[in-house]
Amino acid sequence: MTIFTPVDWSSLDDLVQLNRALAARDWPLATKSYDAQKNINDRTQLTKEEAASFGYAEEVIPTITSRIGSVLKTPRPLGTQLDLSGTYLRAADWTGIDLSAANLEGAYFLDIDLHGVELANVTRFSGLKMQTTIWWEAKLISKPLLEFLTAKFPFEKGTLYGPRYEQYDQAGYDAALARLTSRLK
Repeated sequence: MTIFTPVDWSSLDDLVQLNRALAARDWPLATKSYDAQKNINDRTQLTKEEAASFGYAEEVIPTITSRIGSVLKTPRPLGTQLDLSGTYLRAADWTGIDLSAANLEGAYFLDIDLHGVELANVTRFSGLKMQTTIWWEAKLISKPLLEFLTAKFPFEKGTLYGPRYEQYDQAGYDAALARLTSRLK
């Protein structure tokens, strides 16, 4: 299977496994090359081989993330458990997907648009990271996940969010939190 062929629920696990394998290679190199003062990855801190590996992963992971999202935009087969644990999901528009009851433990969402996403019944999210991700525009969210995200990944003024690097404001964030809170079950 290649990531460029059509994927569906029957091949989703293979794509998720590929994402996890690339993330396992990418994350140590991202950490090694990160320059906190400049807020960039400085590839000159990597060997030639590491830089090539890092560059490949950074190019491919958004495509894989988009492909995973395209499957998640289709109806989930009855009885299918969604396991995105340990994934690195980056730079994709996941508007309207269903992540209800998904396992998000150790998942890392970076620059993901989650407008209208179902996050109801999500209770497995230990180690979840949602950086520059528009999670507050979800359609529904579990109370424990809402509490976690508001504490760990609140809106930050001046930050650009999602795959289109958009500005948001405090009033919009506050209104979205009020909407989500009113829909808690």
